[in-house]
Amino acid sequence: MSLAFLHSFLIATILIVLAVFILYFSIKYRKENKYGFNSTILSAGLIIFLALCILFIDWLIPYPINAAINIWLGIMIAFQGIYFLVMRYKYKEKGNKENIKDEVYSEDGEINLKSEYLRKSFHTVILLVAFCYFSLSFLINDFIYQVFLDDPNLYYSLWQTDVYPLDPAITPEFQIAMTWTFMFFISAMIFLIIPDIFRIYNRKYSIFSGVYKMVIRKKELYAVGPQIYLVLSCTFVFLFVNLNLLDPMVALAAMFIAAFGDAAAALIGRKFGTHKFNTVFQPDELKSYEGLIAGFVVSYIGAWIFVGPFVAIFGALVFSIIDYLNPRLADNVLNPIFCTLVMLIPFTLIG
Repeated sequence: MSLAFLHSFLIATILIVLAVFILYFSIKYRKENKYGFNSTILSAGLIIFLALCILFIDWLIPYPINAAINIWLGIMIAFQGIYFLVMRYKYKEKGNKENIKDEVYSEDGEINLKSEYLRKSFHTVILLVAFCYFSLSFLINDFIYQVFLDDPNLYYSLWQTDVYPLDPAITPEFQIAMTWTFMFFISAMIFLIIPDIFRIYNRKYSIFSGVYKMVIRKKELYAVGPQIYLVLSCTFVFLFVNLNLLDPMVALAAMFIAAFGDAAAALIGRKFGTHKFNTVFQPDELKSYEGLIAGFVVSYIGAWIFVGPFVAIFGALVFSIIDYLNPRLADNVLNPIFCTLVMLIPFTLIG
């Protein structure tokens, strides 16, 4: 068994184990998790699909980049594990002890406006970093390649190979950008999923407990957090970019809509929304026309940057329809995937 396959197998195995944990908590807390149950099941399915792609498509994350991800995985598991043991010794609590500050919630179970700002800032920061990674990946790759050239013996001693998989002299910049961006999303997904599983078990035991108590809504207490949905769906979309089945500009436009359009709709709606409406699939949940319009405008302007004014209309419309219907699936899952699919049709037709 080659080192390349071994490391891909390890990544895939750990992702599948994480998906199993997500499924376990989703089923265990199904009664308390009516909102998040469907989204969590879908998320677990996407994680397993990504794991199988990593396992069977060897060039998707080439060696030794997959080995670097495994090192990152080991660090995250070790750090979260140590934190769990320390907090478990300190509090001596079993699972399902949320201990969320009541003052962050409004009467309908929503977080307050300050926490909403914090929540949306995380979404936008994650995707801003992804945009930078996509744009500057060739610089990152050139730096690492130069380190490889400066000391090939050290490189070989670390990775047991004298081949660098993304040689900038022979590898197209597009492939370099796609590989590093996909690596970023996989690493970010791991970074967020592991602490979130501990948060579902008992928020005190997650390394991000201080943040989670501010940004997780009551209806999300027994489901994976919104940041997981967003990163996971963007990873899924970028998988098809890596497979040359999707233009990266369409994917980036959909990601912009998912982060910034959603943030505009939520924040403007919460701050200035006076004309309320009941959403279609969750009529007990109120939204505002001000937020809906703000989300459409920001989505359209952002998508225009990547795909032009005509195609951008389709992405903004899909976002607004999902926001208005409010189906019992997290919009952070739906927006990147459906905006991508719908924008892809006119984008392909007009070239």
